[in-house]
Amino acid sequence: MQPIESNWPVWRMVRIFLTALLAAFSVACGGGGDSGAWPSSPGSLTVSGLAATGAPMANAVVSVKCVTGATVSGATGTMGAFNLTLHAGQTLPCLVKVTQGNPDATLYSLATGAGYVNVTPLTDLVLARALGADPASAFAPFDKALASRIEAVLPAAKAYVSAQMQALLGGSPQADALAGLFQIGDADDKLLDSLGLKINAAKKTMDDLRQLAAKEGDLKALLQITGLPLDGADEETHDEDEEKGAT
Repeated sequence: MQPIESNWPVWRMVRIFLTALLAAFSVACGGGGDSGAWPSSPGSLTVSGLAATGAPMANAVVSVKCVTGATVSGATGTMGAFNLTLHAGQTLPCLVKVTQGNPDATLYSLATGAGYVNVTPLTDLVLARALGADPASAFAPFDKALASRIEAVLPAAKAYVSAQMQALLGGSPQADALAGLFQIGDADDKLLDSLGLKINAAKKTMDDLRQLAAKEGDLKALLQITGLPLDGADEETHDEDEEKGAT
């Protein structure tokens, strides 16, 4: 897997599009009600959202596996947005997988609520922690029992990711990582930006972070940049100066 890319001017354009999309979804589904539940009638369930690594995952394959019903597939647009209708007896919650070929990247998320779901490195880490394993292992066998197991530990998994981001980046997600709609230039938007830069600088991938998150590991320690030539050169120069001073 390639390191996460960053193309945030495009990402911020996507925010505008998704704000309009979410508003349209709310109107179509009777938004503004108290329950916030998914519509129950067949054919009316929609999973929409945004898939991004650092840049939007453009023209990527989106697969949605719910606790009942067949897997539904679609694709993201050029800015990473997607909108899939569940029409074959699917019922929530659903796992969402987004796969992109160039650069190679696969991210996972969980749709539990009212139509909108993020698919980002943060959602992937939340699922890895909740499962204690790579989310890929849960996709095919996903059912009510597995969903219940995930949802039972989901608050703790979100708390873990928030704490890791706080330690690593000096800030934690303010909106819900799975379903919170970010605003242009807000703290959560900048948090993803910073995470992508950290991963690239440390020459790591999402596979590295995912494996460590499954074990409740220290992501900050993983992304420490060590062994740079400049550090060694500085130490050698310092030693030479001390030797000259001694003579």
